[in-house]
Amino acid sequence: MEASQWQTLVALLAPEEMQDLMQHLSPFDICQISSPLPQGEAIMSHENFLRSYRLYVESLSRGELPPLAELRRQLSTLWVADSSQIALLPVAGGQRYLVQQLRPALHLRLATMRIAPEDGKLHTMVHGSDAVHWGIQFAYPQIFQESESGDYLRTPKDGQLFHALRRWMRSHTSPTTILFNRKIKKYPIRIGPACFTWIENHPQLTSMRALSVSTESTFFS
Repeated sequence: MEASQWQTLVALLAPEEMQDLMQHLSPFDICQISSPLPQGEAIMSHENFLRSYRLYVESLSRGELPPLAELRRQLSTLWVADSSQIALLPVAGGQRYLVQQLRPALHLRLATMRIAPEDGKLHTMVHGSDAVHWGIQFAYPQIFQESESGDYLRTPKDGQLFHALRRWMRSHTSPTTILFNRKIKKYPIRIGPACFTWIENHPQLTSMRALSVSTESTFFS
């Protein structure tokens, strides 16, 4: 399935906030999409996802970079409300399976952000020494190509999971207020209030003296 015109949300959540979000969105399945896996491992348990996400956040909270190679593989996932949204394709002689997406679903992967020094603009999902690890990007397409007919269709309005995700984010997180080069600005990347207890320990923020995150939250839609 091909898709375009992605709607995205980037959020840094504490482990308990991620767990609350997952409970709010349930029931749904988590599919690993980074590489072929044995059939029993293609669908990931909520507990295993939370275990990997907890490792990511607890590393940052201790002032350490997480083991990114491992965590990118484990947290690059699809969240699907309906099993008809995916199919398992056998590879390697039927020993392993790839998850094939048939209908639009929530795409998750580890997120980064960067504030451009020349104009203070926010860039997400970037690479480089000044890219700051910032939780998860949630993405959902507005247009997709139907697998059987080949027709391009608009997705159902926001999608069941994305619509619920966006409502939860509005009520449980806030935009991120950043002090950069002596200027304070609010950015659309989200942060959960439980992160304020440790955000000053974030290893990349402590190494960038020109960039800091305000621990004063303002919640609004």
